[in-house]
Amino acid sequence: MTTSAEAILARNATSGGQWSRRAQELASRAILDTMAVGIGGSASDQARLAAATVHPTAPGPCELSGPWTDPNAYGILDAAYLAGTAAHALDWDDYMHPMHGHASAVLLGALFPLAQSVNADGAALVGAYLAGYQVDWLVSLAMSHSHYGRGWHATSTLGVLGAAAAASKLLGLTPGQAGHALGVAASSASGIRVNFGTTTKAFHAGSAARGGVQAALLARAGATSSPNWLTGPAGMMETLGSEHPPHEAAQILASASAEGRHGIEAPWGLVQKPYACCGSVHAAIEALLTLLKNDGIDSRDVQMITAHVDPHVTAIMRHGHPEDSHQARYSPTWALAAAATDGHAGPQQFSDAALMRGEIHALRERVRVVPDLVVDHDERFAAEVEVQTAAGTSVLRLSEASGHPRRPMSDEDLDQKALAALQLACTEDKARALLPVLRTLDARLVRDVADVIRDSVRVCATVAT
Repeated sequence: MTTSAEAILARNATSGGQWSRRAQELASRAILDTMAVGIGGSASDQARLAAATVHPTAPGPCELSGPWTDPNAYGILDAAYLAGTAAHALDWDDYMHPMHGHASAVLLGALFPLAQSVNADGAALVGAYLAGYQVDWLVSLAMSHSHYGRGWHATSTLGVLGAAAAASKLLGLTPGQAGHALGVAASSASGIRVNFGTTTKAFHAGSAARGGVQAALLARAGATSSPNWLTGPAGMMETLGSEHPPHEAAQILASASAEGRHGIEAPWGLVQKPYACCGSVHAAIEALLTLLKNDGIDSRDVQMITAHVDPHVTAIMRHGHPEDSHQARYSPTWALAAAATDGHAGPQQFSDAALMRGEIHALRERVRVVPDLVVDHDERFAAEVEVQTAAGTSVLRLSEASGHPRRPMSDEDLDQKALAALQLACTEDKARALLPVLRTLDARLVRDVADVIRDSVRVCATVAT
Protein backbone atom coordinates (compact mmCIF):
# COMPACT_ATOMS: atom_id res chain seq x y z
CA MET A 1 0.00 0.00 0.00
CA THR A 2 1.30 3.45 -0.90
CA THR A 3 2.10 5.61 2.10
CA SER A 4 -0.01 8.77 2.12
CA ALA A 5 1.50 12.21 1.78
CA GLU A 6 0.19 13.08 5.22
CA ALA A 7 1.88 10.03 6.75
CA ILE A 8 5.18 10.93 5.08
CA LEU A 9 5.03 14.40 6.60
CA ALA A 10 4.17 13.04 10.06
CA ARG A 11 7.07 10.61 9.83
CA ASN A 12 9.47 13.40 8.90
CA ALA A 13 8.20 15.46 11.82
CA THR A 14 9.05 12.75 14.35
CA SER A 15 11.89 10.70 12.89
CA GLY A 16 15.37 10.69 14.37
CA GLY A 17 16.64 12.56 11.34
CA GLN A 18 20.21 11.40 10.76
CA TRP A 19 21.00 14.49 8.81
CA SER A 20 24.39 15.32 7.39
CA ARG A 21 26.90 17.53 9.13
CA ARG A 22 26.28 20.08 6.38
CA ALA A 23 22.56 20.19 7.14
CA GLN A 24 23.28 20.76 10.81
CA GLU A 25 25.80 23.51 10.01
CA LEU A 26 23.29 25.26 7.77
CA ALA A 27 20.65 25.00 10.48
CA SER A 28 23.00 26.54 13.04
CA ARG A 29 23.77 29.42 10.68
CA ALA A 30 20.07 29.97 10.04
CA ILE A 31 19.29 29.94 13.75
CA LEU A 32 22.05 32.45 14.52
CA ASP A 33 20.84 34.74 11.75
CA THR A 34 17.18 34.50 12.73
CA MET A 35 17.79 34.92 16.45
CA ALA A 36 19.87 38.07 15.86
CA VAL A 37 17.32 39.56 13.48
CA GLY A 38 14.50 38.61 15.84
CA ILE A 39 16.16 40.20 18.84
CA GLY A 40 16.68 43.34 16.77
CA GLY A 41 13.06 43.10 15.69
CA SER A 42 11.97 43.31 19.34
CA ALA A 43 12.43 47.08 18.98
CA SER A 44 10.13 47.29 15.93
CA ASP A 45 6.71 48.85 15.61
CA GLN A 46 5.23 45.44 14.88
CA ALA A 47 6.63 43.97 18.09
CA ARG A 48 5.20 46.85 20.10
CA LEU A 49 1.81 46.47 18.46
CA ALA A 50 1.79 42.73 19.06
CA ALA A 51 2.78 43.21 22.69
CA ALA A 52 -0.14 45.57 23.17
CA THR A 53 -2.55 42.74 22.42
CA VAL A 54 -1.32 40.09 24.84
CA HIS A 55 -1.63 39.78 28.60
CA PRO A 56 1.60 39.21 30.51
CA THR A 57 1.55 37.47 33.86
CA ALA A 58 2.71 40.70 35.50
CA PRO A 59 0.58 43.68 34.30
CA GLY A 60 2.28 46.91 33.34
CA PRO A 61 5.43 47.74 31.36
CA CYS A 62 7.09 44.58 30.13
CA GLU A 63 10.31 43.94 28.26
CA LEU A 64 9.81 42.98 24.63
CA SER A 65 12.84 40.74 24.93
CA GLY A 66 10.46 38.56 26.93
CA PRO A 67 9.26 36.56 23.90
CA TRP A 68 12.88 35.48 23.35
CA THR A 69 13.63 34.82 26.98
CA ASP A 70 10.83 33.74 29.29
CA PRO A 71 7.59 32.20 27.97
CA ASN A 72 6.21 32.40 31.49
CA ALA A 73 6.07 36.18 31.10
CA TYR A 74 3.24 35.79 28.60
CA GLY A 75 2.23 32.17 28.31
CA ILE A 76 3.65 29.85 25.69
CA LEU A 77 1.26 30.70 22.84
CA ASP A 78 1.60 34.45 23.24
CA ALA A 79 5.38 34.11 23.54
CA ALA A 80 5.47 32.23 20.24
CA TYR A 81 3.29 34.89 18.62
CA LEU A 82 5.51 37.72 19.82
CA ALA A 83 8.75 35.95 18.93
CA GLY A 84 7.59 35.05 15.43
CA THR A 85 6.40 38.60 14.85
CA ALA A 86 9.70 40.08 16.02
CA ALA A 87 11.71 37.68 13.86
CA HIS A 88 9.88 38.79 10.71
CA ALA A 89 9.40 42.46 11.54
CA LEU A 90 12.52 43.81 9.81
CA ASP A 91 12.04 41.64 6.69
CA TRP A 92 15.70 40.74 7.18
CA ASP A 93 15.09 37.08 8.06
CA ASP A 94 15.90 34.27 5.66
CA TYR A 95 13.48 32.67 3.23
CA MET A 96 13.42 29.41 1.32
CA HIS A 97 12.37 27.99 -2.00
CA PRO A 98 10.20 26.41 -3.25
CA MET A 99 8.17 27.56 -0.25
CA HIS A 100 8.34 31.25 -1.25
CA GLY A 101 8.24 31.95 2.46
CA HIS A 102 10.21 32.72 5.61
CA ALA A 103 10.51 29.36 7.33
CA SER A 104 13.05 30.21 10.02
CA ALA A 105 11.18 33.13 11.59
CA VAL A 106 8.17 30.91 12.18
CA LEU A 107 10.21 27.91 13.33
CA LEU A 108 12.30 29.88 15.83
CA GLY A 109 9.28 31.85 16.97
CA ALA A 110 7.67 28.55 17.90
CA LEU A 111 10.72 26.69 19.17
CA PHE A 112 12.57 29.17 21.37
CA PRO A 113 9.75 29.70 23.88
CA LEU A 114 8.75 26.03 23.71
CA ALA A 115 12.31 24.82 24.30
CA GLN A 116 12.46 26.88 27.47
CA SER A 117 9.18 25.51 28.74
CA VAL A 118 10.41 21.91 28.43
CA ASN A 119 14.01 22.76 29.46
CA ALA A 120 15.43 21.53 26.15
CA ASP A 121 19.01 22.05 25.11
CA GLY A 122 20.17 23.73 21.94
CA ALA A 123 20.91 20.44 20.22
CA ALA A 124 17.26 19.40 20.63
CA LEU A 125 16.17 22.77 19.29
CA VAL A 126 18.38 22.33 16.22
CA GLY A 127 16.93 18.87 15.63
CA ALA A 128 13.38 20.18 15.92
CA TYR A 129 14.23 23.06 13.60
CA LEU A 130 15.49 20.59 10.98
CA ALA A 131 12.32 18.50 11.33
CA GLY A 132 10.13 21.55 10.87
CA TYR A 133 12.16 22.88 7.97
CA GLN A 134 11.98 19.50 6.25
CA VAL A 135 8.19 19.45 6.50
CA ASP A 136 8.06 23.00 5.13
CA TRP A 137 10.26 21.94 2.23
CA LEU A 138 8.36 18.75 1.45
CA VAL A 139 4.89 20.27 1.53
CA SER A 140 6.20 23.14 -0.59
CA LEU A 141 7.16 20.68 -3.32
CA ALA A 142 3.49 19.87 -3.64
CA MET A 143 2.03 23.36 -3.07
CA SER A 144 4.68 25.98 -3.97
CA HIS A 145 4.29 28.20 -7.02
CA SER A 146 0.57 28.00 -7.74
CA HIS A 147 -0.34 28.39 -4.08
CA TYR A 148 1.77 31.53 -3.73
CA GLY A 149 0.57 32.80 -7.08
CA ARG A 150 -3.04 32.76 -5.88
CA GLY A 151 -2.13 35.36 -3.26
CA TRP A 152 -1.39 33.26 -0.20
CA HIS A 153 1.57 34.21 2.00
CA ALA A 154 3.33 30.88 2.40
CA THR A 155 5.26 32.10 5.44
CA SER A 156 1.99 31.69 7.29
CA THR A 157 -0.04 29.16 5.33
CA LEU A 158 2.77 26.61 4.99
CA GLY A 159 4.91 27.90 7.84
CA VAL A 160 2.31 26.87 10.39
CA LEU A 161 2.80 23.26 9.25
CA GLY A 162 6.56 23.47 9.79
CA ALA A 163 5.99 25.00 13.21
CA ALA A 164 3.59 22.20 14.14
CA ALA A 165 6.12 19.61 12.98
CA ALA A 166 8.97 21.27 14.87
CA ALA A 167 6.89 21.53 18.04
CA SER A 168 5.81 17.90 17.67
CA LYS A 169 9.45 16.86 17.44
CA LEU A 170 10.50 18.88 20.48
CA LEU A 171 7.56 17.56 22.52
CA GLY A 172 8.33 13.95 21.55
CA LEU A 173 4.97 13.24 19.91
CA THR A 174 4.30 9.97 18.15
CA PRO A 175 3.83 9.93 14.35
CA GLY A 176 0.09 9.54 14.93
CA GLN A 177 -0.04 12.56 17.22
CA ALA A 178 2.14 14.57 14.84
CA GLY A 179 -0.23 13.70 12.00
CA HIS A 180 -3.11 15.16 13.98
CA ALA A 181 -1.01 18.22 14.87
CA LEU A 182 -0.37 18.88 11.19
CA GLY A 183 -4.05 18.52 10.42
CA VAL A 184 -4.99 20.91 13.22
CA ALA A 185 -2.38 23.37 11.96
CA ALA A 186 -3.74 23.14 8.42
CA SER A 187 -7.04 24.52 9.65
CA SER A 188 -5.30 27.66 10.89
CA ALA A 189 -3.40 28.25 7.63
CA SER A 190 -3.94 31.84 6.57
CA GLY A 191 -2.20 35.03 5.45
CA ILE A 192 -2.64 36.97 2.22
CA ARG A 193 -0.01 38.78 0.17
CA VAL A 194 -2.12 41.91 -0.24
CA ASN A 195 -0.84 42.87 3.22
CA PHE A 196 2.79 43.04 2.11
CA GLY A 197 4.09 46.50 2.93
CA THR A 198 2.04 46.80 6.12
CA THR A 199 2.57 45.88 9.76
CA THR A 200 0.28 42.89 9.23
CA LYS A 201 2.90 40.96 7.26
CA ALA A 202 5.01 40.38 10.38
CA PHE A 203 1.95 39.18 12.27
CA HIS A 204 1.61 36.38 9.72
CA ALA A 205 4.82 34.83 11.06
CA GLY A 206 3.74 35.33 14.65
CA SER A 207 0.34 33.76 14.04
CA ALA A 208 1.93 30.78 12.29
CA ALA A 209 4.36 30.23 15.18
CA ARG A 210 1.53 30.37 17.70
CA GLY A 211 -0.69 28.14 15.55
CA GLY A 212 2.00 25.50 15.19
CA VAL A 213 2.69 25.30 18.92
CA GLN A 214 -1.01 25.23 19.72
CA ALA A 215 -1.62 22.44 17.20
CA ALA A 216 1.11 20.26 18.74
CA LEU A 217 -0.16 20.88 22.26
CA LEU A 218 -3.72 20.06 21.20
CA ALA A 219 -2.58 16.84 19.53
CA ARG A 220 -0.64 15.84 22.64
CA ALA A 221 -3.80 16.44 24.67
CA GLY A 222 -5.82 14.17 22.36
CA ALA A 223 -7.17 16.41 19.59
CA THR A 224 -7.75 14.75 16.23
CA SER A 225 -7.91 15.85 12.62
CA SER A 226 -8.69 14.33 9.25
CA PRO A 227 -6.00 11.93 8.03
CA ASN A 228 -6.43 13.49 4.57
CA TRP A 229 -5.99 17.11 5.60
CA LEU A 230 -3.59 17.78 2.72
CA THR A 231 -4.82 15.68 -0.20
CA GLY A 232 -8.43 14.86 0.55
CA PRO A 233 -11.58 16.46 -0.92
CA ALA A 234 -11.74 20.01 0.48
CA GLY A 235 -8.25 19.45 1.84
CA MET A 236 -5.44 21.96 1.82
CA MET A 237 -4.20 21.31 -1.72
CA GLU A 238 -7.63 21.45 -3.28
CA THR A 239 -8.80 24.42 -1.26
CA LEU A 240 -5.75 26.67 -1.20
CA GLY A 241 -4.33 25.76 -4.58
CA SER A 242 -1.22 23.74 -5.35
CA GLU A 243 1.40 23.16 -8.01
CA HIS A 244 0.28 19.55 -8.50
CA PRO A 245 -2.98 17.61 -8.24
CA PRO A 246 -3.52 16.04 -4.82
CA HIS A 247 -3.20 12.46 -6.09
CA GLU A 248 0.43 13.12 -7.08
CA ALA A 249 1.49 14.45 -3.67
CA ALA A 250 2.42 11.11 -2.09
CA GLN A 251 4.77 10.20 -4.95
CA ILE A 252 6.37 13.65 -4.95
CA LEU A 253 7.03 13.55 -1.21
CA ALA A 254 8.13 9.90 -1.27
CA SER A 255 10.65 10.60 -4.04
CA ALA A 256 12.05 13.63 -2.24
CA SER A 257 12.30 11.74 1.06
CA ALA A 258 13.97 8.76 -0.62
CA GLU A 259 16.88 10.98 -1.67
CA GLY A 260 17.95 11.10 1.96
CA ARG A 261 18.89 14.75 1.63
CA HIS A 262 17.57 17.49 3.83
CA GLY A 263 15.76 20.31 2.09
CA ILE A 264 18.06 22.87 3.71
CA GLU A 265 20.85 21.48 1.50
CA ALA A 266 18.88 21.85 -1.73
CA PRO A 267 20.60 23.95 -4.42
CA TRP A 268 17.52 26.16 -4.52
CA GLY A 269 16.74 26.41 -0.85
CA LEU A 270 17.64 28.55 2.16
CA VAL A 271 18.40 32.18 1.24
CA GLN A 272 19.89 34.52 3.85
CA LYS A 273 19.29 38.22 3.37
CA PRO A 274 22.04 40.83 3.14
CA TYR A 275 19.44 43.62 2.78
CA ALA A 276 16.49 44.48 5.03
CA CYS A 277 13.70 44.43 2.46
CA CYS A 278 11.84 42.04 0.19
CA GLY A 279 14.26 39.47 -1.22
CA SER A 280 12.87 39.80 -4.73
CA VAL A 281 14.87 43.01 -5.27
CA HIS A 282 18.14 41.91 -3.66
CA ALA A 283 19.89 40.95 -6.89
CA ALA A 284 19.02 44.37 -8.30
CA ILE A 285 20.38 46.12 -5.20
CA GLU A 286 23.60 44.13 -5.29
CA ALA A 287 24.11 44.68 -9.01
CA LEU A 288 23.60 48.42 -8.50
CA LEU A 289 25.99 48.65 -5.56
CA THR A 290 28.59 46.63 -7.47
CA LEU A 291 28.39 48.95 -10.47
CA LEU A 292 28.72 52.07 -8.34
CA LYS A 293 31.71 50.67 -6.45
CA ASN A 294 33.56 49.11 -9.38
CA ASP A 295 33.11 52.13 -11.66
CA GLY A 296 33.67 54.71 -8.94
CA ILE A 297 30.27 56.32 -9.50
CA ASP A 298 28.94 58.83 -6.98
CA SER A 299 25.18 58.52 -6.57
CA ARG A 300 24.89 62.30 -7.06
CA ASP A 301 26.22 61.86 -10.60
CA VAL A 302 23.63 59.25 -11.58
CA GLN A 303 21.27 60.40 -14.31
CA MET A 304 19.16 57.23 -14.48
CA ILE A 305 19.02 53.79 -12.89
CA THR A 306 17.10 51.14 -14.80
CA ALA A 307 16.48 47.71 -13.29
CA HIS A 308 15.11 44.98 -15.54
CA VAL A 309 13.35 42.33 -13.45
CA ASP A 310 10.86 39.52 -13.84
CA PRO A 311 7.19 40.63 -13.66
CA HIS A 312 6.93 38.54 -10.50
CA VAL A 313 9.08 41.13 -8.71
CA THR A 314 6.85 44.10 -9.44
CA ALA A 315 3.78 42.01 -8.62
CA ILE A 316 5.20 41.54 -5.11
CA MET A 317 6.76 44.99 -4.64
CA ARG A 318 3.86 47.25 -5.52
CA HIS A 319 4.62 50.49 -3.70
CA GLY A 320 5.99 53.21 -5.96
CA HIS A 321 5.73 56.12 -3.50
CA PRO A 322 6.20 54.69 0.00
CA GLU A 323 4.51 56.51 2.84
CA ASP A 324 6.08 54.61 5.73
CA SER A 325 8.89 52.19 6.52
CA HIS A 326 6.74 49.14 5.79
CA GLN A 327 5.87 50.30 2.29
CA ALA A 328 9.51 51.29 1.74
CA ARG A 329 10.55 47.65 2.11
CA TYR A 330 8.14 46.86 -0.72
CA SER A 331 9.08 49.73 -3.00
CA PRO A 332 11.72 48.69 -5.55
CA THR A 333 12.46 52.29 -6.56
CA TRP A 334 12.98 53.29 -2.93
CA ALA A 335 15.17 50.27 -2.20
CA LEU A 336 17.45 51.06 -5.13
CA ALA A 337 17.61 54.79 -4.46
CA ALA A 338 18.32 54.35 -0.74
CA ALA A 339 20.96 51.70 -1.41
CA ALA A 340 22.68 53.88 -4.02
CA THR A 341 22.64 56.93 -1.75
CA ASP A 342 24.08 55.21 1.33
CA GLY A 343 25.96 52.29 -0.22
CA HIS A 344 23.93 49.86 1.85
CA ALA A 345 20.36 48.69 2.43
CA GLY A 346 19.99 47.86 6.10
CA PRO A 347 17.13 48.71 8.47
CA GLN A 348 18.20 52.35 8.62
CA GLN A 349 17.61 52.81 4.88
CA PHE A 350 13.97 51.76 5.34
CA SER A 351 13.26 53.70 8.52
CA ASP A 352 10.85 56.56 8.99
CA ALA A 353 13.89 58.82 9.37
CA ALA A 354 15.17 57.78 5.95
CA LEU A 355 11.82 58.65 4.42
CA MET A 356 12.41 62.25 5.45
CA ARG A 357 15.61 62.48 3.38
CA GLY A 358 15.18 64.56 0.26
CA GLU A 359 18.27 63.22 -1.52
CA ILE A 360 16.85 59.69 -1.56
CA HIS A 361 13.50 60.93 -2.86
CA ALA A 362 15.27 62.92 -5.56
CA LEU A 363 17.22 59.89 -6.74
CA ARG A 364 14.13 57.68 -6.56
CA GLU A 365 12.60 59.85 -9.27
CA ARG A 366 15.47 58.75 -11.52
CA VAL A 367 14.94 55.02 -10.92
CA ARG A 368 12.96 52.87 -13.34
CA VAL A 369 12.00 49.26 -12.65
CA VAL A 370 11.00 47.48 -15.84
CA PRO A 371 9.29 44.05 -15.55
CA ASP A 372 10.59 42.63 -18.84
CA LEU A 373 13.13 40.01 -17.74
CA VAL A 374 11.92 36.49 -18.54
CA VAL A 375 13.58 33.83 -16.38
CA ASP A 376 12.93 30.37 -14.92
CA HIS A 377 11.57 29.81 -11.42
CA ASP A 378 15.03 29.29 -9.94
CA GLU A 379 16.17 32.70 -11.22
CA ARG A 380 12.91 34.52 -10.59
CA PHE A 381 14.64 37.27 -8.60
CA ALA A 382 17.40 37.93 -11.17
CA ALA A 383 18.05 41.48 -12.31
CA GLU A 384 19.89 43.41 -14.99
CA VAL A 385 20.77 46.92 -13.86
CA GLU A 386 21.88 49.87 -15.97
CA VAL A 387 23.44 52.99 -14.44
CA GLN A 388 23.58 56.01 -16.70
CA THR A 389 25.88 58.98 -16.03
CA ALA A 390 27.30 61.75 -18.18
CA ALA A 391 30.28 59.48 -18.84
CA GLY A 392 28.19 56.61 -20.22
CA THR A 393 26.15 53.59 -19.16
CA SER A 394 27.31 50.66 -17.02
CA VAL A 395 25.41 47.36 -17.04
CA LEU A 396 25.49 44.27 -14.80
CA ARG A 397 23.22 41.25 -14.59
CA LEU A 398 23.01 39.02 -11.53
CA SER A 399 21.06 35.77 -11.30
CA GLU A 400 20.95 35.96 -7.52
CA ALA A 401 22.23 38.09 -4.66
CA SER A 402 24.70 36.98 -2.01
CA GLY A 403 23.01 34.81 0.58
CA HIS A 404 21.61 32.45 -2.06
CA PRO A 405 22.79 28.81 -1.80
CA ARG A 406 24.85 29.36 -4.94
CA ARG A 407 26.45 32.45 -3.36
CA PRO A 408 26.31 31.96 0.43
CA MET A 409 27.19 34.76 2.81
CA SER A 410 30.60 34.37 4.42
CA ASP A 411 30.85 33.76 8.16
CA GLU A 412 32.28 37.26 8.52
CA ASP A 413 29.39 38.84 6.62
CA LEU A 414 26.86 36.86 8.65
CA ASP A 415 28.50 37.98 11.90
CA GLN A 416 28.50 41.61 10.79
CA LYS A 417 24.82 41.37 9.92
CA ALA A 418 24.05 39.76 13.28
CA LEU A 419 25.92 42.49 15.16
CA ALA A 420 24.06 45.20 13.25
CA ALA A 421 20.73 43.54 14.05
CA LEU A 422 21.53 43.02 17.73
CA GLN A 423 22.54 46.66 18.14
CA LEU A 424 18.99 47.67 17.31
CA ALA A 425 18.04 46.33 20.75
CA CYS A 426 21.22 46.51 22.84
CA THR A 427 24.56 48.28 23.11
CA GLU A 428 27.51 47.38 20.92
CA ASP A 429 29.36 45.81 23.86
CA LYS A 430 26.32 43.70 24.77
CA ALA A 431 25.87 42.70 21.13
CA ARG A 432 29.48 41.55 20.83
CA ALA A 433 29.15 39.51 24.01
CA LEU A 434 25.84 38.01 22.91
CA LEU A 435 26.98 36.93 19.45
CA PRO A 436 29.19 33.98 20.53
CA VAL A 437 26.42 32.78 22.84
CA LEU A 438 23.97 32.63 19.93
CA ARG A 439 26.62 31.01 17.74
CA THR A 440 27.03 28.15 20.24
CA LEU A 441 23.36 27.70 21.13
CA ASP A 442 23.45 24.03 20.15
CA ALA A 443 25.89 23.34 23.01
CA ARG A 444 23.87 25.11 25.71
CA LEU A 445 20.57 24.87 27.52
CA VAL A 446 18.10 27.16 25.81
CA ARG A 447 17.13 28.65 29.18
CA ASP A 448 20.76 29.66 29.74
CA VAL A 449 20.86 31.39 26.36
CA ALA A 450 17.59 33.11 27.27
CA ASP A 451 19.15 34.40 30.47
CA VAL A 452 22.00 36.00 28.52
CA ILE A 453 19.53 37.59 26.11
CA ARG A 454 17.48 38.94 29.00
CA ASP A 455 20.58 40.46 30.56
CA SER A 456 21.61 42.02 27.24
CA VAL A 457 18.38 43.37 25.79
CA ARG A 458 16.32 46.12 27.30
CA VAL A 459 13.49 47.05 24.96
CA CYS A 460 10.34 48.09 26.78
CA ALA A 461 6.80 48.84 25.73
CA THR A 462 3.42 49.33 27.36
CA VAL A 463 1.42 46.15 26.97
CA ALA A 464 -2.13 45.15 27.73
CA THR A 465 -3.11 44.93 31.37
